[in-house]
Amino acid sequence: MGQNTPSKNNQQLFQAYVSQGAREGGLILTVAACIFLVMALVSHSPQDPGWASTGVNTLPQNYGGRAGAWFADILLYFFGYVAYLFPILIAYRACVLFRHRKHSEGFHWPMFCIRVFGFVLTAMGATGLLAIYSIAGMDNVSGGVIGVELSNALLKSFNLLGSTLLLVSMLLFGLTIFTGLSWLGLMDRTGVLTIRLYEFIRALLVRLWDRYQDKRAYKKEQHSLAKAKQRPEKPTINERNSRVAEPSETVGISAIKSVVEKVVSVKDKLK
Repeated sequence: MGQNTPSKNNQQLFQAYVSQGAREGGLILTVAACIFLVMALVSHSPQDPGWASTGVNTLPQNYGGRAGAWFADILLYFFGYVAYLFPILIAYRACVLFRHRKHSEGFHWPMFCIRVFGFVLTAMGATGLLAIYSIAGMDNVSGGVIGVELSNALLKSFNLLGSTLLLVSMLLFGLTIFTGLSWLGLMDRTGVLTIRLYEFIRALLVRLWDRYQDKRAYKKEQHSLAKAKQRPEKPTINERNSRVAEPSETVGISAIKSVVEKVVSVKDKLK
């Protein structure tokens, strides 16, 4: 028993080491594949030698070199503009691997096959829709060879509305399987975010309105104070009486002085 326990522990440590290395290696390879596809698709040129044409340039101008030119030409020939969706889906899987990098689960082949099946359904639905409808001025071959053949087969059997319904269902179902996305959960999260956004905007508008009302009241108060300072003050009743009494007092004093002067002059004459 004592000898089996260390061997089991070593085996578990080895398995954990291998699984961790496989997850991190898969993450690195997924990120590298995503970057390579973006480089190849963005710099694709019909003049480069590729799978569908020999091209004019002897040296490919593609950022991925000759291999990048071939990959881009093959993807655009068969899938059309849906090929630009592939790096996004691969980047999503890379994010999922990075988020679950600490989990000790091993590789699950049935789940991997289901993910691949979802990827295929997504590509078929998107290429068929692009082949049927001219979106944003695209031509009828924007869905590639696969999209053209699939849309022609569906239009013969289901007409336009039926083909559209079937292709949209394939696209949404494929995205659900490949990404593990729950549309009901997405609707719930969207509703919660909408309510939070509404409450935030409402609170912001209320704060702005209160601030506007405060500024308006402050300006009115300052304007009334400025008018009060510029307006002349009215004299009080005492001031009016004093101003009216001053001329009468001066007249009485001058009359007394004149009487005194006359009395003095009479006394001088009598002497």
